[in-house]
Amino acid sequence: MVKRLQPEAACSRREAHLQIKSSRSDPESKIIQYVSKIKRNRQLSSSESESESESAEQAEIEVESESETNNNQTENTMDTDATPDGDQTGWKGPVNGPKNLPKHKEDYPRLTIKNSFEPLNRVPEPMDSATIEASSSQMEASSKSSEARASTKEKPPPPIIIHGFVENFHDLKQMLYRNVGKNFNVKFTGRNTTIYTLNKRDWNKVKGILSQNETSYHTFTHKEEKTHAFVLRGLCQNPAPEEVKAALEEEHNLVAEKNSLRESTNIIFNLIIGTWNANGVSSKVSSLIDFMMTHKVDVMSICETKLTPRDKLKITDYVIYRKDRPDAVNAGGVALLIHKNIPHIKINQNLNNNIELTGVKLTNGIHIYAAYNKPSSRFTVNDLDAIFNTATKVIVAGDFNSKHPTWNCNRANPNGNMLLNYAYDSDIKINFPDQHTHHPSNNMTPTTIDIILTKNVDELQKPVSLPELDSDHNPVLTMLENQLA
Repeated sequence: MVKRLQPEAACSRREAHLQIKSSRSDPESKIIQYVSKIKRNRQLSSSESESESESAEQAEIEVESESETNNNQTENTMDTDATPDGDQTGWKGPVNGPKNLPKHKEDYPRLTIKNSFEPLNRVPEPMDSATIEASSSQMEASSKSSEARASTKEKPPPPIIIHGFVENFHDLKQMLYRNVGKNFNVKFTGRNTTIYTLNKRDWNKVKGILSQNETSYHTFTHKEEKTHAFVLRGLCQNPAPEEVKAALEEEHNLVAEKNSLRESTNIIFNLIIGTWNANGVSSKVSSLIDFMMTHKVDVMSICETKLTPRDKLKITDYVIYRKDRPDAVNAGGVALLIHKNIPHIKINQNLNNNIELTGVKLTNGIHIYAAYNKPSSRFTVNDLDAIFNTATKVIVAGDFNSKHPTWNCNRANPNGNMLLNYAYDSDIKINFPDQHTHHPSNNMTPTTIDIILTKNVDELQKPVSLPELDSDHNPVLTMLENQLA
C-alpha cells in the first residue's frame, strides 16, 4: 500500500500535484529526491523562472516514463538543446506549445526585411520651387481628371412610350439590336410599351427608327434641349418683339429665339362688383358668404362694418382691407373684399377727408374704393377731388347718404345737391339702381343712397338692388365688362 504524503508548506499547488501523482507509481525515496530538486530550483533568481518551470515539467515527464517501464535508472533532466547521436545541427522535431520556444530574446533569429517607407524627419527638408510646381500641377491634373469623369457620366434620357402593344415586337427588337445594340430595355404596361435607353445617341436612334416605321409614340424633351421661358409684363409703349429681343442680347447677353418670343394674348374678363351697408357685419358673416358665393361676387364694398381693431373678419378665398373708426367705437367703418385670384395692390394713400374709404388698384390701372359718409357729415369738393384724382379710371361704391330725385329719392339733401353739381363739373357718372336701396326701420319713405360713382369707366352695367341679406339696406350688384388683364 502506497503511503499518501502531505505536500510541504512551501510548495505551490503545482508541486503538490506532482507529489501526489508521482507517489502512486514510484517509491517514496525517489519522490523525496524529486521534491528536493524542485525546492532547490525555487531558490534560483527571478530571471531563471522560465527555466525552473520547464525543469519541473521535464521532471514530471521523466517520472511518468520511468514508472511505466519500471526502470530504476538515475534521473536525467531533459534538455531541449541536446542532440541525438550523429546529429550536430540541433533538434528538428515539432514544437509543442510555447514551452519549447527560445527562452531569451537573443535566441530569436533576426528577420531580414526591407521597409519601403522611411520614417519622417522631425525637421522637414526644404523643397525647391520646381518640386512645388510639379506637385501642384499633378494635383491640378488629378482634379481635372475627376471633373472630367463626373461630367462624362450621363443621366439616362427620358423613356420613349409606344401607344398600345407592338404586334411584331420580335422584328422591332431585332431592328433595335442592329442599331443600338443591347443598350435598351423594354417594359410593358397595361396600355403602352415603354423603351428605355442609356444615352442620348441611342435615344435619338430609337426615335428615328419609330418615325421611319410610322409608329405612334411620344417622349419628353431631353434635359440638354430644354430652354427657359420668361414672361415680361408691363412693358411701356408696347415694343415689338424684335426690339425686346435686341435689348436682351445687347444689354443682358441673353439669346432669345425669335420663334419663342411673342406677345401674350390679351385676356378679357368681367368683374362682379357689389356694395352693401351691413349695419354691423360681425353677426352676418355666414349670410354674406352665401350671398357672395351665390352671385359670384369678385369685389364687395361693405359700409358700416362697426368693427373695432380688436375684431377679426376672415372670409375664405377673399382678401379683406378694412378702415375702422380710430376711436375704436362700435360704429361706422368700411371694408373692401376682393377675390384672391384677382391681381391687385392696396392703395396706401392717406386722403384725410371726411369720407371713410379704403381701396385697391387693379393691374389694368383701375382704382376701386369702398366709401361711407355718415348722415351728419357733409363732404366737400376737395374730398371728392382727393378720391377721383388718384387715377385715370376710378370706381367708388358705397353709402354716401346723398339724396336727390335724380337717383330715385323723394327729396334732395345738401350732400345730394353738392354731389350732383360735382358730377356735372368733373364728368363723374352716378350709377344707381331703379329699386330703392334703403328701407328705414321707422317706416319712413325708402330712398336710394347706396350708389356707385365712376370716372372714365363706361363698361359698367346698370346696378341692381336685391332684397337679400339682413339689414335695412339692400345689397347692390353690377358688372364691369370687357376688362383686359
